[in-house]
Amino acid sequence: MISLKQGPYKFNYRIAGILIHDGKVLLHREKDQEIWALPGGRAEMMEPSAETIVREIKEEIGLDVRVERLIWVAEQFFTYKGVRTHELGFFYLLSCDQDTDLFHTPRFHGVTGDAVDLVFEWFSLDRLPEHLYPSFLPNGLKNLPETLQHEVYIQEESE
Repeated sequence: MISLKQGPYKFNYRIAGILIHDGKVLLHREKDQEIWALPGGRAEMMEPSAETIVREIKEEIGLDVRVERLIWVAEQFFTYKGVRTHELGFFYLLSCDQDTDLFHTPRFHGVTGDAVDLVFEWFSLDRLPEHLYPSFLPNGLKNLPETLQHEVYIQEESE
């Protein structure tokens, strides 16, 4: 996975998926954290980003998805678990033709490749969680852009 440490800093190349079903979006968080995010993960070296999100969703929850289009490219600068992080993210709109119980299970668990326990939950687009990151998602998910958007988020050191 593409994640580099340089001194006190960390760089992540993260790919995320937007999966919407019946007016609800699938989000996840680490079991012991309050921060919600779109499901996804870090790309492997020499792996195209669209293939990354398909692989990550399959690994984490066993679902076969199809990439529809790239919605956002995001540059984010934030502190997570005490580490100042620079993250480059690609956010893809996904679809799924599978008839699966996951679409009707409000909350379930999955596991990352690092064996981190993840909580997945379907949230109504009208009632997204308070701690949803990156910050453009609460508004952006309610009205997905028609064209590719570039977002930049810089968290102040004191946040």
